[in-house]
Formats: sequence, structure tokens, C-alpha cells
Amino acid sequence: MANYIPPHKRQLKDGVKALEGSSLNSRSLVHKFQQNLNLSGSYKSESCLSEKVMGKGKVASLGGRYAYAKSCHSRLCIIDSTEEEEHQYPGAIRLEHITSKSSLYKEPGSHGSIPYVLVSSHKKTGMNELNKNCSIENPLISVAEQILPNLLAFQNERVEGSSKEFEEGKISFVARFGKILFHTKPWFGVDKPRDRSEYEASLGQMKRVFNASVPKSFTESVLNAVVTEIGVDLEGEKEYYYVRVADKSCPDVSLSCKCTATGIETNNVRHMMVDIACVEKDLDLRLMLSTRKIVTEPTEEEKHDLEKLIKSAVVDQHEKGGLRFPLGNESFEGRYRVVGTGHTTSTAYKNSSIRVKLNEADRYDFITSTAEVTNHVVLKMTGVSEKLKANILERDQLAEVLEVNMKIIWNHFLSLECCFT
Repeated sequence: MANYIPPHKRQLKDGVKALEGSSLNSRSLVHKFQQNLNLSGSYKSESCLSEKVMGKGKVASLGGRYAYAKSCHSRLCIIDSTEEEEHQYPGAIRLEHITSKSSLYKEPGSHGSIPYVLVSSHKKTGMNELNKNCSIENPLISVAEQILPNLLAFQNERVEGSSKEFEEGKISFVARFGKILFHTKPWFGVDKPRDRSEYEASLGQMKRVFNASVPKSFTESVLNAVVTEIGVDLEGEKEYYYVRVADKSCPDVSLSCKCTATGIETNNVRHMMVDIACVEKDLDLRLMLSTRKIVTEPTEEEKHDLEKLIKSAVVDQHEKGGLRFPLGNESFEGRYRVVGTGHTTSTAYKNSSIRVKLNEADRYDFITSTAEVTNHVVLKMTGVSEKLKANILERDQLAEVLEVNMKIIWNHFLSLECCFT
């Protein structure tokens, strides 16, 4: 893969040449929106934020990137290769502040403090007693057994049609790789002897964020090794710009508008999130089940207003996020407002049951005035998603596909070295 240079780091003489050097200049960008922007559905979601995930009394910020189903299941798991009763030893697992040398480090901002990560002291000292007496070949299999009832409950509710949250739409079950960051000071003695379930219950009460940005070296390792090992073929490469728009009439939903896509989509509605701390590995894991749907037809006036706002975007290599809006065009008559922009290059590989996406993204958030350039590796478990779309419950088949995917994740992706320095 060619090295990606984000737009705001490219050295160009002037704005005009910046546009000329882009694969999508301002004229072609408008043209693509005119040809492909198809507002065929509404963005008004019937879902609401889950109190279990967001906390009581909290509300969604305008144009939030994520929405949660009422029944969203969220939990934290800690896994290693020892049996439950063998996991009781002093100081085996502890929380440590990340260092300023880590690529995970950011100046304390909205969270107010430097985050913690969960580490294994045995691995850190090079005396990994956990692996010497390994009694579990793949601890992710036990996680699969734990989440299977949640997946079946999701499918059952969708088939029965008992909730508007399960109307026809895209179902996605994915694995993301990164690091779990804990943002609150622990009030308990995490380094004291206790079993895994106590660790999980205590740590689950702490505020945490899953950082899905991985080092470039990890992306390259996946490309050079894992892709050939797991038998996936190149599906294609994409490059696109997108605009995230907030609508004051439904503040818990944002619209993702891709200039190369066929329409405007709502943000994902999350139904399950399982953060898995892999203490023996360099990376943690998030398993996530989500849907993306379109509910009702927008009015012609809504189509016109959104098209006018989006078509005013201009590709500018000097701008963070790759796009700029002429002064005063970031909003339209007080209702719609641009809350984020981005430029993404994506390479995908797939077979009949999985899809691997390697993404490089340059994003800018208008609300927080922050920019980031990130690399992401996403494993889309399309075989699982297809089972969940079926109208007949197939527990054994679903369990089998899920177990195969957990083996691929543990034996190939999590076996790679990944350094965040």
C-alpha cells in the first residue's frame, strides 16, 4: 500500500493547485453529488440512547456519531489462556497510565486525565507464566458462547417484528482492533488477588473508550501476512470524501453523506458492544452488532436543503478533513449543520464469510475543533450477519460460524505484534 499523506500535511503551492492535484476536485465533487446523491430515505431514527450505555440523565449531543438501541447490551471481558480458578495471583493484571511516548497519548482534554490501559505484569517482565501453563487453546471461544444468546435474541426480535428498531436495514457484525482506555481513577485495588469475574465487574464500572486506531505497522502486517493466511481475495479499493450533517429536529442522529455513495445514510444504531481486554496480547478487541436503516421518505424541501448544503463543499488539500465550506455555508437556515468532514482510502478483501477492511482516514470534527489521522483494521463477519438476517433461527449454524471467526481472530490477527510507540 502506498503511504497516505493526509490533505493538511501535503505541501502544495496554492489552493488552486491543491484542487487540481486531488482525485476529486471541486467541480467533479459537485458533479458526483449531482449524479449520486440520492436522498431516498429519511434519517429520523426511532431508536434512542441506551441508559445502560450512556448513563441516566445524559442526552445525545447534536449530530452524535453513534446511537444506541434501547436494549443495547454492553459489557467488558478479560481473557487469557488460563482457567478461571488459575487466575488468582497478586499483581497479575493491573492498570497503568499510558506514557507520553505512546501513540495512544493525547493531551488531557474532554476526559480530564491521562487514561489507563490494562496490562499483564508477567508479559511485561518477559516471564509469561500464563503461557507456560496454558489450559485454554482459544479463550475467545468462551466469549462466543457468552454472546450467542444476545445474537439469537436480536434475531428473534427482528423476526417477530416486535420493535421498530428492527425494521429492514443493514445488519453488521464486526470485530475492531485497538486498545481499551480507562478514563476514571480506579477506586478499588485492582492489583489485589481476585478472580476474573471480579476484575470484569470492577473495571466495568469505570469510564472507558475503545481506541480503534492502530499503528501503520499493524496494518502492513495484516496486509502482508494475515490476508494470505486466511484466504481472502482483493475486493477493491475506494477513496471518498464524506460530510457528517446534524439535523436539529433529531439531535441523536447524524447523516453520513459520501460523495461516491448512492445516498445519505443515518448513523449506526448499536445493539451490542463487547470490549475484550486481551491481557496476553498487544491489542484489545471490540465485537459490535449494529444496524443502519432508513425509515420514511424525506420531503422534497428536505432533499433540496441537504443537497444545497452538501454541494457547497469544496475539496481543499490544505484543510483538515480534506473539505472546506465557503464562509457561512456550514449550515442551512439553522436546521442543518456540518459537524464533521473526512477523507478515507479503503482496501477490502473478502471470501464467502468474512471481509477485511484496511482504512486510512483523515477526519475533522467541527464541534470539538479536533483533527486526527488514523489507521483502522476491521473484520466484518458477513457470515454471521447473513445468519442474523435469516427468518429461521439456526442456533447450531450460527454458533459454528461464530466459532470459526473467533479462531481466525485469535490465531491470526491477535497473534501479530503491535507497538503503540
